[in-house]
Amino acid sequence: MREPQTIVPDNQMFIQDHINEIGNKQGAHILYMFDDEERYLEHTVDFIKEGMLKKEKIIIVESKFFLEKIKEKLLEKGIPQQKLQTITYVENDDLYTSDSDFNASKSYENLLQLLKPNFKDNITTRIWGQVLVQGNAISELRKYECACDDLLKEKHVISVCSYNALTCSSFIQNEMLKVHEYFMTDDQIVKSPFYSEEYLLEFAEAEKKKLKKMEHDYKKIKERNTQLLLDQHQLQMAKINAEKANRTKSIFLSQMSHDLRTPLNSISGFTQILLEEEHMTEKSLSMLNLINDSSNHLLELIKEILDFSAIEAGNIRLNIKPLSVKKILEECISSISFEEHPHVKIVVEPMEEDLYIQADSRRIKQVINNLLTNALKYNTENGTIHIYTSTGQNRLKLNIKDTGIGLPEQEIDMLFRAFYRSRRNMQQWKGSGLGLAIVSKLTKEMDGLYGAYNNEEKGSTFWVSFKKLEKDQVVLFDDTEKRK
Repeated sequence: MREPQTIVPDNQMFIQDHINEIGNKQGAHILYMFDDEERYLEHTVDFIKEGMLKKEKIIIVESKFFLEKIKEKLLEKGIPQQKLQTITYVENDDLYTSDSDFNASKSYENLLQLLKPNFKDNITTRIWGQVLVQGNAISELRKYECACDDLLKEKHVISVCSYNALTCSSFIQNEMLKVHEYFMTDDQIVKSPFYSEEYLLEFAEAEKKKLKKMEHDYKKIKERNTQLLLDQHQLQMAKINAEKANRTKSIFLSQMSHDLRTPLNSISGFTQILLEEEHMTEKSLSMLNLINDSSNHLLELIKEILDFSAIEAGNIRLNIKPLSVKKILEECISSISFEEHPHVKIVVEPMEEDLYIQADSRRIKQVINNLLTNALKYNTENGTIHIYTSTGQNRLKLNIKDTGIGLPEQEIDMLFRAFYRSRRNMQQWKGSGLGLAIVSKLTKEMDGLYGAYNNEEKGSTFWVSFKKLEKDQVVLFDDTEKRK
């Protein structure tokens, strides 16, 4: 491989001077790979101005939009309107054909028709064009550029063939370097290191097969990328629709819960008044107690739904601070009602006094209470709830182990979903299916982790973990709070 030869003398000539130097040899075929549109526009305008100074014919092949930008820029540079009318403006699609694939023969014929009048009068011509690479076959591009290279030699034509380097694949860029004698970037012009007059001759059969395979692979990659972009767009739309549906659901649940709570409060209130009546039959008393229990249960469910809607919508404020694990556990256990499960025993493993985690006091209690209630509800008669901690990787894990019915293996991943209740036990226990969903939401909000698994012997274990704090971190936090 020949080393690239930079056409830059010691006095650091400007790019247009380089182009003039190359063009003085009766013709030039320059490949321009640009990646900065502003620089590209500047070079286009300078190229035209230089040609006007030398009274050369100028042809610009660009998009309609870019042609207008070029005209505006030339006017800003002080070029009179009548001078602009001497330039030949051609839209890309008119020269390079508007077919979905680039057609070398048609494009070359169009270029020839543009240049023939100038060839006849032996007029030096400058042509600047951007080739739009879409699904273009590299063999067609190469065929066109080879024909141009052969045509423009000795014809007093300075041709700059521009390609957008950001949208042009690397193997197309490499192939174009083989059929252009000079290579230009936004900053300089060099001799193309791959240019060879022998390469401009007809391909050998092996070379053709190699190029066809490159085209095939490129097409497959492009199709795969297009499909990936489509899939990504569909996933994005599905996510947006899901989030919208989720917000709508939350609003509906919140509104319905408010609407239901008002009449339920009335039912509960009047039931309480009736229960205070002295002369009442045993049957009436039993019915009123049932109404009272049911209305209280519904009010608890509504309260849970409202809380879940607020958490899901992100409408909760957290006050994250150091909390004593032992103290939090004691408060949670003392608040749990054992009325429905009087024979279940809670065993707390001894733990250090200075075990601290970083969480919100109210919400961590809600998480632990929900897990304790869950362990009570699904435990067996004379069962046990065993609470213990474990540490690792700067986190403290709180484990709540029960001796209950265990978890269906195929349902473990679904337990923390909103409103999910196992088919195996949904008729046996009351509940909305929101307790564990609230655990998952709140735990994540407090930068925690959660999970569940079946015990080897009997029952299941639910766990949550949070960032563990050392004693000196707690002291530092307290000092900071006091200074506030």
